[in-house]
Amino acid sequence: MDELIERTIEFKTDILSLIEENINNPNLETLLEEYHLYDIAKVLTEFPEDIIKAFFHTVSIEFAAEIIEYLDEEDATFIIKVIGEIDSAKIIADMDLDDAVDILKYLKKTGMRILKQIEPNRRKEILQVMLYDKDEIGAYLTDSYLTLEANITVKEAMRKVVSEAHDVDYISIIYVVDEKNILQGFIKLKDLIIARADEQLIDLIKTRFPRVYPTDDKEYVASLMQETSESSIPVINEDGMMEGIITHDDLMDIISLVQEEDYAKFAALGDVEINLSTASLRKSVKSRLPWLSILLGLSMITSIILSFFEASLSLNPGSRLLASKLAVYLPLILAMAGNT
Repeated sequence: MDELIERTIEFKTDILSLIEENINNPNLETLLEEYHLYDIAKVLTEFPEDIIKAFFHTVSIEFAAEIIEYLDEEDATFIIKVIGEIDSAKIIADMDLDDAVDILKYLKKTGMRILKQIEPNRRKEILQVMLYDKDEIGAYLTDSYLTLEANITVKEAMRKVVSEAHDVDYISIIYVVDEKNILQGFIKLKDLIIARADEQLIDLIKTRFPRVYPTDDKEYVASLMQETSESSIPVINEDGMMEGIITHDDLMDIISLVQEEDYAKFAALGDVEINLSTASLRKSVKSRLPWLSILLGLSMITSIILSFFEASLSLNPGSRLLASKLAVYLPLILAMAGNT
C-alpha cells in the first residue's frame, strides 16, 4: 500500500514538473500524451493562477475542453474564473453538450454571461438541453456521435467515418438518417467494417430501436438501456428527427443520481444536500435542532408512560431485566427514527 502511494505521488510530481517547465512550450500537449487527462486535470488545480492561465493559453481549445470535462463542478468553476469568461466561452462551446450544460447551470449568473458569448448555433443547442427538467432524459443528451446518410455505399460511409471520427467521442454505433435528419436506423461500427465496399448502407442498417423522446423520465430510459443491453440509445422528437443520444456513461450518471435520491428519501432528507467541506456549525445546528427537539419530546413521553408501570417493572428480577432493556433500546429506536 505504501509503495502504491509513493508511485502515485511520484506520478503526480512528474506531471507538475512537466507542466511547470514547459508552460509556454507549443508542444506541451504532445509532452503530456503519456498521461491520462483525468490525472492532468486533477494536478492542474494545484498550480497558482498565473500557471493555470498560461496553461490554457498554450494548449488547444479541444484539449482544454477535455480537461474541463474531467473536473468536478467546483474545480471547473475555479478554472473558469481564472481564465476569464471570454476564453471559457470558447472552451465550453467545444465540450460535450451535457457537460457544457452542467457547468453553465452550476455557474448560474456567470454561466448565463458565458452562454451569451458562445456562437448562436451552439448556444441554441445548449439552451434547448438546459430547458429540460432534471428528471427528463433530455437533460442528459449528448451530441458527440456520428450520423450517416442512408443513400450511400459502405465505401462512402467508411470514408466519412474515418474523416469525422476524431471529432466525436462515441463511434461504436453509427446512426443513419435521411436528408431531413429523420432517424432511419443504425449500424454498429464492427458490422460496417466487415461489410462489402459496394453494398448500400440502407440494406445493412437495423431499423428496430427503442423510441425515446426528450421528455421521457430518466429512470425509465436507464431501465430501458439495461434491458436492451445497448451501449447507446437515440433520442428523437415527435417528428422522428434525431435530438441526440444517451450513452452508457450517461446511464451510470443517472443510476448514481437515482441512488443518491433514494438514500436521501430513505433518510428523510428530501432534497437537502450536505457538503461537508462547506457546511458551517450554525447550519448544522439549525438543520439538526428540530429533530433533536422532537426526540427529546418523544423521550419525555416515553419516560412518563414507563413511570405508570414503575411498580410492575420492579416486582421481580425478570421485570427489572425488562426495564433495563427498555431503558437501553427505546432511546436507540427513537434516535434511528430521526437523528440523521
